[in-house]
Amino acid sequence: MFRWNAGGFTQRFGVLLNSKNMTHAEFTAAILAILFLPGPTNTLMCLAGAREGMAAVARFLPAEILGYLITLLPLTFVGAHVVRVFPAAEISLKIVAIAWIISLAVKVWGGKMGRAGGSRVAFRQVCITTMLNPKALIFGLVFLPSQSAHEYAVRFGLFFLSTICVGLIWGMLGSLTRVADREGSRLITLQRAAATWLVLISALLIASMLRA
Repeated sequence: MFRWNAGGFTQRFGVLLNSKNMTHAEFTAAILAILFLPGPTNTLMCLAGAREGMAAVARFLPAEILGYLITLLPLTFVGAHVVRVFPAAEISLKIVAIAWIISLAVKVWGGKMGRAGGSRVAFRQVCITTMLNPKALIFGLVFLPSQSAHEYAVRFGLFFLSTICVGLIWGMLGSLTRVADREGSRLITLQRAAATWLVLISALLIASMLRA
């Protein structure tokens, strides 16, 4: 277990390493921070908003929720047992999370949100993309509690409310870029800000592991 002796600023980031110690507000803030980062599901929601408007985004929200459910439920039932049997798995998961966050930061910094023509976003695409989203592994194995925890239902409820909010926001961003920014420059700026945030989180996670 990681222990934090620094000031309040560092402690707020430290909760990312131990979701059991999080308040509901801290949990929601951490989940929102990760959900909002550009990723495959958010890209599809953004493209749906850019190509078809908010009505399409609303239709795809159930697909995103279903995709997360399919991945998260098994992880929350089996993941805790794996950590108990193999204690090193917890550290390994955090290392994997750090590696993914850093790689995502690199991709986000250099990537572009395409809005070119092509086939429309489909319900099946959103569902499968969300199932395979690396974020789902981090949520299920690091952030969400096991099914035996008393806050299980509450945390899942907060997670899915956050998912809906973030999906709508990304869809709205796509819809706005279609009208006001055809070149996508505002989204590129947002991506680079998100990449900087990812690097900061990664650095804090690495620092905490070195202090353990």
